[in-house]
Amino acid sequence: MSIFQLLYTSTAKHAMAQSELDTILESAQRNNAKVGVTGFLIFDGKSFIQLLEGEERDVQAVYKKILDDPRHSQVEPLLQDMKPTRSLSNWAMAYTQLDSKGHRHSGGSMDPSNARELATMLKQNATPMRLIIAEFLSTAFSKNS
Repeated sequence: MSIFQLLYTSTAKHAMAQSELDTILESAQRNNAKVGVTGFLIFDGKSFIQLLEGEERDVQAVYKKILDDPRHSQVEPLLQDMKPTRSLSNWAMAYTQLDSKGHRHSGGSMDPSNARELATMLKQNATPMRLIIAEFLSTAFSKNS
């Protein structure tokens, strides 16, 4: 069985309180676990970047909900790939939040080890966008390791 991966970015339509972000994360973790979708979510106060992986129909269903979510604008898919296995099998939805200075908030579930794992994955069959994201992760998490 192949695994479908979808990476996208979006912009928050309004400033989000921490409680709203917590609600998004809890909902994503709960709903994604039900359908076997794994991935990560990074939020920098304005933009989201998220990787989803699982059965293609399940990932596409989650992505459709994101497209319909009024809290997002400028949703742009960056990568859609089929892989032989999951890259992020242990993450129902890994999460981190970066502040305007690039510092990671401690409440997130993504740690430097996870970020290195993800950066390594993105560098495989590298494309310019994958390399940009890998560099972002490496830089952001090296500041706080």
